[in-house]
Amino acid sequence: MITQNSSDGLFSPIKSRSCTVTIVSNEPYFDMYSGTSHGTSLVVNNLSKGECIFFGYVTPCEYNQPYQYLNQIEIEAVDAISTLQDFKYSYTSSSEAFNHIASIIKKLVSVAGYSGKILVPQYGCMMKKSWDYEYIPTAMEVLNDDIFYDKGEPISCYEVLEEICNFYGFTCIPYGNDVFFVDYEGVAKYGINYSWLT
Repeated sequence: MITQNSSDGLFSPIKSRSCTVTIVSNEPYFDMYSGTSHGTSLVVNNLSKGECIFFGYVTPCEYNQPYQYLNQIEIEAVDAISTLQDFKYSYTSSSEAFNHIASIIKKLVSVAGYSGKILVPQYGCMMKKSWDYEYIPTAMEVLNDDIFYDKGEPISCYEVLEEICNFYGFTCIPYGNDVFFVDYEGVAKYGINYSWLT
């Protein structure tokens, strides 16, 4: 198994991961490929530590590798966060509704397919360090139409996540079945604590 990280740098809003797994088997696994983003999930566990180290989906493609006895098949997958590019944002029926940032984050993580925990900074917002809320994302509300729609049409869930991360100065990092929101600058300057978003 090989995993790779991809991002535009330390402060990029989302750090994605991809994974390549080689399967050696004399059984034909014709159902491992899919033409949809969430067609076939891929979970890689570290059995000695009992932890999930990668959760994502097999990259949509056509099966074109000939079957051979004890065939080696390479499967490519992307983390579940990356698949949000294929889903349009639709949190409520009205673009004029207000929603808590925490609720939107939970919704996006759910759409991606994660069932683990979400870690967010306490007291963490690079733009307004003086705010006193326990969790900034929990306390703040946004109007859907302000940032999640382009000319009346919903943008992708991935773009919504980027907007939220850019506003707060967070970097979204999926690991295993959990999703972490890190404020690098806040940690360096203020030693921000982190808590699970519930």
